Amino acid sequence: EKAEYAMPSLPQTDSARINTWFPDVAELSQEYKINAGQKAIAMVVESAPEVNIELEIENSVSSFSIANTNGLSLSGESTAYSFGFNLLSVDSNGLLWVSNGNSSAKLDIRNEALIQKSLFLLDKAKKVVTAPKPEVILMEPSVVGTLISGFLAAINGKTVLKGVSPLSKRIGEAITGTAFSLIEEPLMQNRPGSFPFDDE
Repeated sequence: EKAEYAMPSLPQTDSARINTWFPDVAELSQEYKINAGQKAIAMVVESAPEVNIELEIENSVSSFSIANTNGLSLSGESTAYSFGFNLLSVDSNGLLWVSNGNSSAKLDIRNEALIQKSLFLLDKAKKVVTAPKPEVILMEPSVVGTLISGFLAAINGKTVLKGVSPLSKRIGEAITGTAFSLIEEPLMQNRPGSFPFDDE
């Protein structure tokens, strides 16, 4: 099929609809990050003093712009805040890692909740049991993200168009169960990947 493309001269969306800049993240002090890190470490030490923790707290500011020969010129700024860590437990059964974290365009991550959940999962993971044959498998959202990467490659428009995707001959067919939905929404508020315009 022949594809026709034209460079836009006006933005297709209202860039004011999405806020990608938050001053509290841009101006986040080193002292704030140190205090947040010390608090998180104290929570781990109090609940599981034998556990080692590696912690990262970061903030960043980015500028972006796009222009073309058809008169389009857009620019903006964005912020990002991330809180992530690894918990390591060493016992007679070997090494056990639990990793967690989150990122956002604004300062809205619940650090304590992430630590508490990870300590809970670490405690459960230490208990070695014989698992029965599962009838239903429940997965954490992070696991789903890992498994879906191959699926995303298969539904990529370019791979489908070139016929290299295993789904190329299934256009128009249902390929998942009715309970599954996949939405691409770049205008979600406060997300690091949100963007007021597409610069491809």
